[in-house]
Amino acid sequence: MAELDWTRTLQVIQGIVITFANGLLLLTILSKSSLRTRKEMLIIAGLAGADFLYGLSSFLASTYRLVITALNLQNEPMTAWDCARLPPVFLLYLTSVM
Repeated sequence: MAELDWTRTLQVIQGIVITFANGLLLLTILSKSSLRTRKEMLIIAGLAGADFLYGLSSFLASTYRLVITALNLQNEPMTAWDCARLPPVFLLYLTSVM
């Protein structure tokens, strides 16, 4: 049985919490018309949307790393295209800039 990597597991949990909390905030702002009319709520909705995408990509990348480590495949050689294709690298780079 593979040993559990607690650092990666905590990163997965962190991604889930960020995604869930910002998703709820974004849905609340988008569903209430009184909140959509306030300018500061639109800024908060934009920030919540960016954080939602960041949490989602963090969750996906951490889950990928956890599975790779559990299967003991972290030392397999990969090309640059494999690195860009497999984990959500583009989404991580995009949301870290946001």
